[in-house]
Amino acid sequence: MANVLIFNICLVLMLSRVESCFIPESLYIIVPDTIPTGYKITTVVVEDCDTESLRLTPEDPRFTITSNRAIVALTPVSVAPGGRTFSVWARDNSGMESEMVVHLLHSAVQEKKPTGFLKRSKRRWSPPPFNVLENDVGPFPKSIDKIVSDSEAKYQVYYVISGPGVDQIPVGLFSLNRDSGMLSVNRAIDREEYSSFTLTTKVFDKFTNEQTDLPLDIRVVVDDVNDNAPTFVDQLQFTVPEQSNAGTVVGKVNTTDRDDPTTTHVKIKYFLTTGLDLFAINPQTGVITTKTNTLDRETKDKYVVTVVIKDMEGAVNCLSTTGTATITVGDINDNEPTFTKPSYAVDVKENESQKLLLRIPVEDKDLINTPNWISKFVINKGNENGNFRIDTDPKTNEGLLYVTKPLDYEQIQNVKLEIMARNQAELSGTTAQWRTIPVDVTVVNEDEGPEFSAPTIRFTVKENTPNGTLIGSYIAKDPETKSSNGIKYYKLTDPASWINVNRDNGELRVANTIDRESSFVQNGIYNITMKAVDASSKTGTGTVVIVVEDVNDNVPVIPTPEMVLCEKEGELGSVLVVAEDKDQRPFSDPFSFTLPPNHDGKWSLTKVNDTADYRTQSHTGVVH
Repeated sequence: MANVLIFNICLVLMLSRVESCFIPESLYIIVPDTIPTGYKITTVVVEDCDTESLRLTPEDPRFTITSNRAIVALTPVSVAPGGRTFSVWARDNSGMESEMVVHLLHSAVQEKKPTGFLKRSKRRWSPPPFNVLENDVGPFPKSIDKIVSDSEAKYQVYYVISGPGVDQIPVGLFSLNRDSGMLSVNRAIDREEYSSFTLTTKVFDKFTNEQTDLPLDIRVVVDDVNDNAPTFVDQLQFTVPEQSNAGTVVGKVNTTDRDDPTTTHVKIKYFLTTGLDLFAINPQTGVITTKTNTLDRETKDKYVVTVVIKDMEGAVNCLSTTGTATITVGDINDNEPTFTKPSYAVDVKENESQKLLLRIPVEDKDLINTPNWISKFVINKGNENGNFRIDTDPKTNEGLLYVTKPLDYEQIQNVKLEIMARNQAELSGTTAQWRTIPVDVTVVNEDEGPEFSAPTIRFTVKENTPNGTLIGSYIAKDPETKSSNGIKYYKLTDPASWINVNRDNGELRVANTIDRESSFVQNGIYNITMKAVDASSKTGTGTVVIVVEDVNDNVPVIPTPEMVLCEKEGELGSVLVVAEDKDQRPFSDPFSFTLPPNHDGKWSLTKVNDTADYRTQSHTGVVH
């Protein structure tokens, strides 16, 4: 069995601090599948260095470096089949630093049975999967490692590779010395674009060009360097209600990092550099919380804080990004509306209605045009009779006081209202109460027109009452003096001209025959309208209702003067006789029907109801 050749590539990196101080650029170390706690990986060899000022720091927290520069595992560490890579940073007191990449590899080797190329029981390629460092600065081409087939022991061979990075995109990235098997990289690689490559390697006999071993897929892993700073995923816009308790979540800062997710290059740590008196951020989760319960939107409604995100868990050699988070303080209804004056006084004329009396402005510190700011007014006292209403002006937020039902100066001269201002939303986060304000309403007297003794007066009059008969008086008085002096009376309506009115005293007398059966009478009622006029020409109106009593001034009549009776042979004929009377009972039906004295005895009457009889013949024949 051919020996597996693993070489530690100890290319040196010159420290900028001391030109003669060298540390390895990379180390390849064979380790167990699972590294136990306390296992010594290797010792870092340095040359011509000031060991007192040189500090070595592993980026992987599962390892430590002792004072004698030994790399030791702090916890059990599993090594994947493809290996594990981490960086060790070397830095001096001046802050200059360099990176050494440590590649941990399995000691296992690959074994497969051949499938017919050579009659051998097994074959082995060497070395294990290769690692290259992204963004390597060269010089190029740069050797990676040799590909070795144990068929070299029997044949003079040459090697050929193909695949992505060779003859496929990205073409020409790798090249292979066909004679020595040395694999080289020809330019820098961005791991965020290509994280690994699988190359197919074949080995041939130089003389026969026949394959001397099975093809082998070689995996080239691009080791990550921390070349991408973390970035913010979302806009840093947050809102938190005012007066929130300390520890209230404001929001979460979301980030991303393009580096290798299996390394500490993407382990973000969060910091706030401003606003620390009011806000805090969880360094591991990026959740912003409040540190106080004193946030007051009315004092300051917006804060801009600086957020810094660092990869590599915030190590000194990390990459960072700074952003500004805007935290808006949300409104709660912690301010009641306040009146701009301590009280109001207003006049209203008697008999006025649906009139705006007063605008009542208020002030509110809460957020404008929200339920916390929009006012709602209530009349607490003084509106027991429903004479007033109060609305809110949607544009100005003022209270609008209206008189909706007329006031009578003769009944009341002053009304004392108590008006409360509140919001659509209930108060929160305050011990304040809704405020009230007194409004003194003075009723102003108006010179009113005369008022009749009642809006409507009723008289009963028999029809056909003689002209000139007094049926009653309808008088008015001045509402202030309670006197009828100087008031004149007139008719406004009298459809049939049945009534005369005395202008001086309001007496009503029959002017023309009152007929209950007239079309001007509806259900026995006849109406006239009166007007009273005082010395200042102010007027008042009233209605006179005349109930017309019926008298028996109409005789019953048979509306059909001729009736036809039809007979059949052998049967008596009959005809229905119906009578009418314009009067009401008892001056109309029931009617009594009789035959004239000179009838020939051949007819008889049979009562059907109060208004109809049957007249029948006593013999057969035709009646003309």
